[in-house]
Amino acid sequence: MKFLILIFLSCLTCHSGIENISKSHNFSCTACHNGNSTARSLPKAHTGLIRNPSSPEFVDVKCGKCHEKEVEKLKNSLHSTVAKLIAITRFIFGAQKTPEYLYGAIESKTLSLIPEPTDHPESPASIVDDLLRRKCLRCHVNTEGVKAPGFYRASGCAACHVFYDNDGIYKGKDRIMRGRIGYAAYHRFTKDVPDIQCMHCHNGNRVGADYHGLFEHDYDKSYRSPYPSRVVYGIDFHYLREDLHARSGLQCVDCHKGVMEDKKVKCESCHGGFESEIDLNFVDLKQGKPYITLRTGRKLRVPEFKKDAPGHDRKHHKVACSLCHASWAYGDYGLHLVRIDIPDYYPWKRLILQADPPVTEFLKDQLEKPFKEWEKPKMKDFIDGKIKRGLWLSGWSLRRWEIIPMGVKGEKYAALRPMYQFFISYVDSEGYVIMDSEKPLRGDGKIWGSVAYTPHTTGRGRECFSCHGSPEALGLGYRLNKNHSPDVVIDSITILPPPVFPETRLLNRKEVKKLLNPVSNIIFRKDENPGRG
Repeated sequence: MKFLILIFLSCLTCHSGIENISKSHNFSCTACHNGNSTARSLPKAHTGLIRNPSSPEFVDVKCGKCHEKEVEKLKNSLHSTVAKLIAITRFIFGAQKTPEYLYGAIESKTLSLIPEPTDHPESPASIVDDLLRRKCLRCHVNTEGVKAPGFYRASGCAACHVFYDNDGIYKGKDRIMRGRIGYAAYHRFTKDVPDIQCMHCHNGNRVGADYHGLFEHDYDKSYRSPYPSRVVYGIDFHYLREDLHARSGLQCVDCHKGVMEDKKVKCESCHGGFESEIDLNFVDLKQGKPYITLRTGRKLRVPEFKKDAPGHDRKHHKVACSLCHASWAYGDYGLHLVRIDIPDYYPWKRLILQADPPVTEFLKDQLEKPFKEWEKPKMKDFIDGKIKRGLWLSGWSLRRWEIIPMGVKGEKYAALRPMYQFFISYVDSEGYVIMDSEKPLRGDGKIWGSVAYTPHTTGRGRECFSCHGSPEALGLGYRLNKNHSPDVVIDSITILPPPVFPETRLLNRKEVKKLLNPVSNIIFRKDENPGRG
């Protein structure tokens, strides 16, 4: 009888079959989750229960006792602070003079918490913190993912190390929890974080989704497929060419080995290059040839850098690897951001799918009602968790993928992304238009910005003429013909804006003139006939 009572009083009486979280965490349930394992009723058993011990409010006590260094690294990582995104956006909007890291989604030793937004903003500089807190910061690891396909995830350490399927359904053996939505796929820690886990945040037209060939459809109804399609990450996608490394089986963590320290393996680490040899910390030598062992245990031969290849001519091609080897890149131009504080939803009937599930669901819900029953616009602040007045909506001027504009970062040509071209509108609760498609002035007085980045779409080297003789690739804008006069630019928005960071610049006149003459600059091998008889 005594034995039976002990079984009845155990957490496993209800949660029989649940997976052991890990071999190295073989603790009692209550050591991590609290609660009362000796209670005789469910409410009492769950008193003080902690669903996620690694969440920000509990991580120091529950994880920090054994993993103090790791917890400290996490708190200061860009995954927690999102300091780079905050700094660039506030700089572009004129809220700070430089793109220096000043604020974060959490307070740290070097960063202050992003400021509380003003109640009635009257300029881009005074509205940017509200935009960040309610539109942009839903993906820092101190928040849970939104409850929608592709976004389900936990917060804190578990954001990466506890796997969630895209459907958010528990698939383990706990007979009470099996089939429930909004839970990890299994009650289990993992070191080998799969790509699908990374993409709970790194989705949309951002680095990460491109690795798997995903390009968002535009928001307007006319760009939607006429056939039913699977909506994940808040929208449906074009399926383009995956990165060569993805097709070979490399996961994100094979290169991004030090995520919490924001460290990554460079191309030269595996393939070598002019200035660097293969890094044997990442690549092994087998019969004199380099090969890499993936986190999955699979072994791959690594192609070595060929110094005699025409595109690797050091005199003429001081180029970042990704500029020539990227198959395609995101070209999103002109992001229109509209905050409305009055219930006026009809204009958005064709733009319901916003790649932001809470916004999409709110629009759908309102547009199904008579307009007299419309609720006032509201949206969650992802820093303090409060629901506040106003709704952020968005749309793009132009979205393309075939042209990769370029500039110079350091001493190398590199891909640039014109992703900070904002038009800001704001209609207050009285219906007054406070801002109408206003272009914000940067902290240095310029307009908009671009950043050097690495498209994760690696393939064979692109054709010479994708840069040489291409005004679009040189940042001069999309042209109607090969006449380079400014009056034939399709849209001035496609002209590359000035870079955000000082180590990056646009091409100068001499470089543009040289690259616009495609014939005289093509480099041939000594044994290659350039086409003359």
